[in-house]
Amino acid sequence: MLRTTLRRCVGCRMYTASPGTSASETKNGPALSEEVEDAPPKTFAQILEEMGKRKKASEARFNFPLSILYEGRHGSVHYGSVSASDIRKPISIGDLLLLASGPVMVVSRKSRQDGKLIVANAVGITREIGISTVEARLGSLIRPSSIGNRSLYDPEGGRVSPEVHNLLAVELRNFYNRAAAKSSSIQDKVGDILRLLQSEDQPRTMAFFDFVALVDRIDLSTCDAIEYPSDYLKVATPRLTPESIYAVRMALEHYTLANKHVLEFSYLGAYCLTVLPRKIEARNVRILTAPTIASSSDTTFPRSQLEYCKDYALGNLSTSNPSSDGLALEIIRKHPDFAKKNLSQGSAAEMVNRYGMLNSNGPYLDKYAHHWMGSPPVKPGTSYDQDIFQKIRSEHDEPVYCIDSATAHEIDDGISISKIGDTAVVGVHIADPTSAFGPDLAASVFKKPTTVYLPTGPLFMMDESVSEAFSLKPGARRRALSVFTTYDLETGRRIGTQIKHSILSNVVTKTYTQVDDELADGHTGDLKTLSDLASKLEASRFANGAFSFRFGGTPSVSVESDGIHLAPQLNSSNSLATRLVTEMMIQANCSVAEFTAERKLPNVYRSQTLEFWTASEKLEFENAVAAHTPLGFKFRANIPRARLSTGISSHAALGVPLYSHFTSPLRRGQDILTHLSVAHHLAGHGTPFDHAKLGGMLPWIETAQLQAKQCQNVALRYWILKALMDRVGETVRGTICEVHPDFVMVYLPDYGVRARADFKGQIDQDVVGKITEVDAVGNWCNICI
Repeated sequence: MLRTTLRRCVGCRMYTASPGTSASETKNGPALSEEVEDAPPKTFAQILEEMGKRKKASEARFNFPLSILYEGRHGSVHYGSVSASDIRKPISIGDLLLLASGPVMVVSRKSRQDGKLIVANAVGITREIGISTVEARLGSLIRPSSIGNRSLYDPEGGRVSPEVHNLLAVELRNFYNRAAAKSSSIQDKVGDILRLLQSEDQPRTMAFFDFVALVDRIDLSTCDAIEYPSDYLKVATPRLTPESIYAVRMALEHYTLANKHVLEFSYLGAYCLTVLPRKIEARNVRILTAPTIASSSDTTFPRSQLEYCKDYALGNLSTSNPSSDGLALEIIRKHPDFAKKNLSQGSAAEMVNRYGMLNSNGPYLDKYAHHWMGSPPVKPGTSYDQDIFQKIRSEHDEPVYCIDSATAHEIDDGISISKIGDTAVVGVHIADPTSAFGPDLAASVFKKPTTVYLPTGPLFMMDESVSEAFSLKPGARRRALSVFTTYDLETGRRIGTQIKHSILSNVVTKTYTQVDDELADGHTGDLKTLSDLASKLEASRFANGAFSFRFGGTPSVSVESDGIHLAPQLNSSNSLATRLVTEMMIQANCSVAEFTAERKLPNVYRSQTLEFWTASEKLEFENAVAAHTPLGFKFRANIPRARLSTGISSHAALGVPLYSHFTSPLRRGQDILTHLSVAHHLAGHGTPFDHAKLGGMLPWIETAQLQAKQCQNVALRYWILKALMDRVGETVRGTICEVHPDFVMVYLPDYGVRARADFKGQIDQDVVGKITEVDAVGNWCNICI
């Protein structure tokens, strides 16, 4: 029976109503079948046939000529090819999007702040969706220059025009037919890949677009293991047909071994896939059959089952994996108080808390989606004493100031200055681990591309011995890759840049507080000169359109044996030391980006573009930036996350034309890739990878970085809320960040979390209130204004 289920034909996929679909959304169209035993699902063709029998609308409210459609060589509409980069583009009217329920077309949209779209399926049924529910773009049917942002949806009639009905019916029918033609071979290959991954000891996570490319390219007859990133993924952003994407998506639905996660990815979901080996599922069976050793006054449960529910409640298990989700809810339903309730993750927390098991433990790692974070730190086998760039390395004996927090784990960077009349040569010196490992170090980027900082302690990208050997510390000769930039001290203008391999023999460590105190006391010397120069550099960036947010950063929180230590967030905008270091690192990163771009070296660039719904929004934003006003929550929806790419593009928030990460190779994998490209070019060795290979690495790096950030945010919020549970009744200051009909969400800047308040107000309005309720496990906080 299971094998039959797994081999169902993808081509018979039907449209089903999503859980949030209301009765009003279906009254204008044929009823959507449920997949039950006594009512077999309708095929897409059957739904289209029913649609054709519907009474046509008496009045066409929109002029929708077929001349605005994209047309292929034979006059038929086509979608073109799709890549991972396409999901980063702003959504337009006419775009075809992939949801869990199937493809839909965007027919209207609300304000970006709401993140809501109006979409229609093949039978013309419209509904509102959140952008976060979108899994991928499947191209566009409509020429953007012709339709623009004009809505194809009539809110009064609750329908789209007959022309849109016809367009969706014909084109999505053709789309389904093409996907069905691919489904047989694709489903077989997906099944083979999933079976191959069953030999793994850990779950395997990869970006969905990369998995589709793997299915398209891999020849399973030539390999007995799936190594990722694979040699089959050599193209920067593989161009895939929408039909292949959908066929793989449908094939995965038939395998319970596939665990799908949706992560925030700009405007659309970065669709990631985690494959769960059977040996991990076997653990679930053992849990269900374990002997009963734990009990309470109301019911009895096996201790192992309670531990499993505890993991589920704290987010240690993926709540979107059907196996773990179903098992946890099955256990919870055995409790008499929950037998007839609608169960959720919160139900697990409530039940397990009755047994006193939710004490000092918090969400640590999502064992499935983030398994790589908990793996042993990467420790390459090469000797640390080896220096492959020794012949071109020069001595630097001038003072190098390493300014960081007192609790810094890795010291990546230092700054030196040498004044020559009205000019100064500023050196930004970066730790050089690539000198010992060479191109082999790039392999660590795929295993763990960033250090993960948690309140319970850091998970290092590389072994701590690597940080110990290469961190810039006083009393030792340290290797560095140094960026020397000459500035006009009067204007802050950059005159020239040179990059060298160096040996640092005069490292001076200082904390931000020490430097702030020295500058406040009127000390003169190198740090004063650097601070004045940093002020000019910052002013130049803001003149070029750079901007900052009103709130940024996080409070300091650590979990020690004696409890949770929570210190309110400091206002770093008033710190001269922070500005000094920030500006010098930005300039070094810009210089390296320009260096690689001019020489056409493979490199990872970080870019950010702005998107606005209306001209008035854009004008209001530009006026706020021109006034150097830190931006509030009103504009955040128009500021997408910075992206990684191998192409050259500007960075809007920083106000620079080109930017690349270079200054943190001990904790950030993409910096290692930049170091490898620059260092090997300087040595005349050639670059260790080409543009295509580097581009193929980026989806994995970016997805893993998002996973790390998600993990950090979840853990940080949990421990902050847990600390705030002891501060109920305290007065807090906040700013309204979301407005809803009956309540508002308030951002508490001292603690970096959001709280709910039953209050009517406006976005960016400052308020003062008292903490009334906090639940760390339930992930909520209430305040009274």
